[in-house]
Amino acid sequence: MTYKRIRGQKQKDRCTDPIKGRLYCDCGCQSPHDDDPEINLGMIIVSNRANHGYADYTLTRNGQAVGEFNTQYCALFLDGYEYLGCDRDEMRPLLNQIFDTNGINCFPRPSDNETGDTIEETVANVRLAEKIADMEQDDRNKHHPGYCTKCHSYCYGDCES
Repeated sequence: MTYKRIRGQKQKDRCTDPIKGRLYCDCGCQSPHDDDPEINLGMIIVSNRANHGYADYTLTRNGQAVGEFNTQYCALFLDGYEYLGCDRDEMRPLLNQIFDTNGINCFPRPSDNETGDTIEETVANVRLAEKIADMEQDDRNKHHPGYCTKCHSYCYGDCES
């Protein structure tokens, strides 16, 4: 997997900067190295939206939360490591779990009146409610400068949705 920066224990152990903990270190410790942990997306499932950020999703493996994926900056937080600037094409398995073929987000937060008797009914209700909400929001804001109908926000064209 291709990425631009890594943060975590390996990066901290090889840092030569005397002031550790800087967000962007210039000593080269955050650059990809051959001994970095391998990114394995094989058993990873995107379970739902994270509680923070409109572009953050929770990742699970065998039913346990193991990280997050940020679709705006294509950042992967997995098993205690942060992989920043990941190659979008290599992240396609995660993106396909999040977005359907129309680019509509599949993981809204359900409310009590959207739940059904079965998981399938709940998923169908939530997807329909999210699509309707996005379409209504797009109609209201489509003429506002900087509004993006892909990420449904004011990104001024710098999103990677």
